[in-house]
Amino acid sequence: MMISGQRFFDGNYIAQNAELNLVCEDNAGFVWDSSSVEVWVDGVSQSVLLGDTTSTGQIMTVRSLLDLEPDEHEIQYRVRDALQNWTEMQTMNARVASSAEIMDFGNYPNPFQGQTYFVYELTRDFDELVIEIFTLAGHKIHQIDIYNALEDIPLNQIGYHEIMWRGVDRYGDFVANGVYFYRIAGRIGKKSIDGPIGKIVKIR
Repeated sequence: MMISGQRFFDGNYIAQNAELNLVCEDNAGFVWDSSSVEVWVDGVSQSVLLGDTTSTGQIMTVRSLLDLEPDEHEIQYRVRDALQNWTEMQTMNARVASSAEIMDFGNYPNPFQGQTYFVYELTRDFDELVIEIFTLAGHKIHQIDIYNALEDIPLNQIGYHEIMWRGVDRYGDFVANGVYFYRIAGRIGKKSIDGPIGKIVKIR
């Protein structure tokens, strides 16, 4: 299961108008009919849209457009194959936030030698988001943004993120051993939303 084309983990934040994405595969194939897929949110049945299939009918893609209120939600789904066998019910939990927040879980490993990952979750889509890295004296030595982030999804997109830093400054040179600070800074419209200041330790 994916949400709006992004990997989803149980308990993640999703948008109010998120799209549920399923890729179903079965050796027996599927009957190309929306009655072969059932999706519920909080016990309420949801409409589904069938997408592409293979020539053998063994893979079926499904979309369901969700309309959610800020709260915690239970998402359930099951699929029926061409032999009329239903899968077991799959259940996932998702959260929709009432406000935008940067949930900073720190970086790991810390201390680090070669590379480290900044781990955070966004409760909403941000217009802009950067990770700034500073020396103890407060000089910014590097910034990770949408142009240089080593991740397959935009770092300002709602959900869970692990962003790698190779321990280099803005010139690509490896930083010296020592203590550094970082901040995850975002913007939605004209409103700035920043995470807490975190500490990084670089060692040999």
